[in-house]
Amino acid sequence: MDPATGGWFHSPMPLPRLLVHALVAATLLRCVALGAHSFWLDEGATWSWVHLPTWKDTLFAEANHPPVWWLISRAWAWLFGDGTADLRWPAAIVGVFTVWLAWCLARRLLVTGWQPRRGGFAPDPEDVPAPRTTALLFAGLVAVSPYLTEYAQEARMYSLLVAESLGLTLLYLRWLDDGRRRWLVAYALLAALALHTQYFALWPVLAHPAHALWLAWRARATKTPFRARPIVLATIVAGLLFVPWFLYLATHYKSISTGEPHDPFTRLGYVLWRIGVGPGLVVIDRARQQAGPAAVFQDEAPWIALTMLLWVPCLVFGIRALLRRAGAASLVLANLLVPIGCALAAHAAGFHLVHERYLVFLGPWVLLVALLGVREAGARWRPALAGALILLLVAGNVAYHGAPLALAAQGSSGTIDGDVVPAVFGTSPDDALTVLHHGHPYGKEPWREAVRYAARYTDPAEGDLVLLYPWYTRLAWEPYDRGRLPLVEMAGGSDPATWRAALDKHAGAIATSRRIVLVLAHEETQDPDEAFRFVRSELARRWSIGPGVRFQVAGPVWFDRSWGVRLAFFDRRGDATR
Repeated sequence: MDPATGGWFHSPMPLPRLLVHALVAATLLRCVALGAHSFWLDEGATWSWVHLPTWKDTLFAEANHPPVWWLISRAWAWLFGDGTADLRWPAAIVGVFTVWLAWCLARRLLVTGWQPRRGGFAPDPEDVPAPRTTALLFAGLVAVSPYLTEYAQEARMYSLLVAESLGLTLLYLRWLDDGRRRWLVAYALLAALALHTQYFALWPVLAHPAHALWLAWRARATKTPFRARPIVLATIVAGLLFVPWFLYLATHYKSISTGEPHDPFTRLGYVLWRIGVGPGLVVIDRARQQAGPAAVFQDEAPWIALTMLLWVPCLVFGIRALLRRAGAASLVLANLLVPIGCALAAHAAGFHLVHERYLVFLGPWVLLVALLGVREAGARWRPALAGALILLLVAGNVAYHGAPLALAAQGSSGTIDGDVVPAVFGTSPDDALTVLHHGHPYGKEPWREAVRYAARYTDPAEGDLVLLYPWYTRLAWEPYDRGRLPLVEMAGGSDPATWRAALDKHAGAIATSRRIVLVLAHEETQDPDEAFRFVRSELARRWSIGPGVRFQVAGPVWFDRSWGVRLAFFDRRGDATR
């Protein structure tokens, strides 16, 4: 008898106390300091699309991402505001809801009496009480995972994508259980919604018909009737519902860089490792990106080795435990291997998509494998594995939530109006958590701090301007500048002719301006100072500064967090000097 008679995914019984605690913990971890960090560049795009003139403009803001999250964000901003924390609330709420979905999923996969009656899910009479506890512990693990918490504190669609992937699996399991058509209808609708949330939702969507085809092939060998056609048809229907947007995508897609070439298997290992350790340990920021992987590994080899020693054994034992459960094993492996296979195939085709964001929906499945490893390791290994996992979660959460917010001034790069302009606004060397992050704390790009600093030394009444390179840094600048200063966008790329053409469009304003702030972030030149040198020489020419006169400039000052923001101040009156 199916115990889930009170609803689609759950029974009408009260929620277990441990699950309530997990939901409370998830709420605290996902809502604490929600607006403390500034938007990073991609979150700035969310803010910008929300503020387009009409809902239609928001719907068709870009073809490179589907529109569901933009519409959700616009509706939320209309109701509750568009501040940094405001636009992150939808992801946080979905992140808490994901904990409940995780409990439902683990219960369906592991708990006797809840498992589907088809698909090879055989109850284990020798292990009845423990799986129920495992489902609750899995909900707790998802609740405190720093990896999943990060995406639940970001004004992007990834938190919703995780929830949708779990919801699709639950609907698929319900169909496996009773074969009712309503689950297929719901599956097709949710799959279509997921495809309109993020294109990479295709990968977890494909996992379910792939699993059904595997079951059908196995059924032929055992002469057990099973038809995969219904779930395959539901997936096709979802694809047909996506066709109208696909036609728009095909005609409006703009090619973007998918990252530097890399070894996809090394990157995949990094993703699986990052799921366990979270974003706060061994942070890859701009300084480390410039140093290169070899330098980072050499610098952090002991820390990387220690975290792998804590994490990898949980996965090894988990795979062994999973393979003892034929039904659960095939479904979990399908939800892991199909997306991974798709990502590797895309890489072979020239699209470098093996990335932790694009594979975020792997997070719950990898955590489930790790939990099974801890739970079923046996009395000899269980205490050590449980202690390792707990230690990793505590360190990961402390490093993530305890990251310093204040930036301390260091060095000098000139003066403005008699004030010293630091060379760097960076992390204080006295930070107590240096023992965890080794001077590279977790953080988002400090756009709020950069805008506030620029506002100290600029006045729109004086004709001051902001010059942005590349142009798309406007997406992250505007949420904090709010139109205070006129913006001049330099084209992306590395061609000085296109840069000069962008300045020519605003030649009159530049010629009469008193002070110009150059904003540099995510530079597209191999030499990050190339655009700075171009602007310096170009402004000298446009302001008729003689060759024997020292140019009046301060900076660039580096706001050192994540990929960082740099500001350079150019002054035609001599108030900015270096």
